[in-house]
Amino acid sequence: MNPFEGTPLRGRHPDWQELYARVPAERLPWHSAALDPDLEGELERRALRSGRFLDVGTGAGHQAVALARRGFTVTGTDLSPAAITQAEALEGSVQFVVDDVRDTALREIFDFAFDRGLLHVLEESERQRFAETMAALLRPGGLLFLKCFSDEEREAPVGPTRFARRDLTFVFEPAFAVLSCERTIFHGPLPHKPRAWFAVLERR
Repeated sequence: MNPFEGTPLRGRHPDWQELYARVPAERLPWHSAALDPDLEGELERRALRSGRFLDVGTGAGHQAVALARRGFTVTGTDLSPAAITQAEALEGSVQFVVDDVRDTALREIFDFAFDRGLLHVLEESERQRFAETMAALLRPGGLLFLKCFSDEEREAPVGPTRFARRDLTFVFEPAFAVLSCERTIFHGPLPHKPRAWFAVLERR
């Protein structure tokens, strides 16, 4: 089964503006109305309940809203205006901004950032720039929580780049230290839950 069947595709990845303009968020393979369980567990383990949080590649905004409800001051960004329009309809406590991480206009500094599926849809040539942008937007000691497809995923017929654990170290060092990188899954509405990595990286 192709989870993007009937959605606008451009090569390996969707056209994000068309996708969010035409497809309800709950039909998207990565949709999760609740806070990602891996992020939730890490926040609990570290007793993190406040601070400035960037949800990069926020999509329809559900993760950003869930973080705001936990007490964080949240900015959610996405390059798709249609996605941001959906996100703004959810709740007024989150600042949602149209922004392309490959050429960000953000100037704020954050304590934490969450990437749930953005890195793995970037081209290889764009990943270093992404790491540099995240380093510029996080304070020293700030944490980047990241979820991406794992190279152990074999069943999903289409979709993003599969990463090995060592790939994350290659992309993010020396600006970040990889504190942990655990096997997990991408939670979503489809029966098959793709294998993933959940990593915690510290801005040096």
